[in-house]
Amino acid sequence: MIAAQRKAAGFIKLPVVLFIKMYYNSKGFPWRVLLPIETGSDRFYLERYMVTKQVVIKNPIGLHARPAAQLVELCKKFDSAVSLQVGERKCDAKSIFSVLRCCIKLGETVDVSADGPDEQDALDKIIDFIDALVE
Repeated sequence: MIAAQRKAAGFIKLPVVLFIKMYYNSKGFPWRVLLPIETGSDRFYLERYMVTKQVVIKNPIGLHARPAAQLVELCKKFDSAVSLQVGERKCDAKSIFSVLRCCIKLGETVDVSADGPDEQDALDKIIDFIDALVE
């Protein structure tokens, strides 16, 4: 992985650390130390964790306009960034156009990811909302 890719992926350079350890920033976000990639590198890199769960769509019509709008309103209540992914299709769960463009249908498995200060609470409530969708 070259430096530009690291920067784009959100990696942060730190001084050398001689052991692998979990770190937490001021907001309580977990980080883990990754080993240096280049030979002779004197830097370690931290990688940000996010929480992810899978849920199967049970609504016979899928995630159409009304439930998608309700999902977006629920996601906007959280400070965390929330995304949905079905196969190669990925969308921002706080954007109605993005959710509708994802075309989530009955029986599809959706990966719900949250990243932020209230990520676990957001993930649990969103999973519960999607599980309860039955018309």
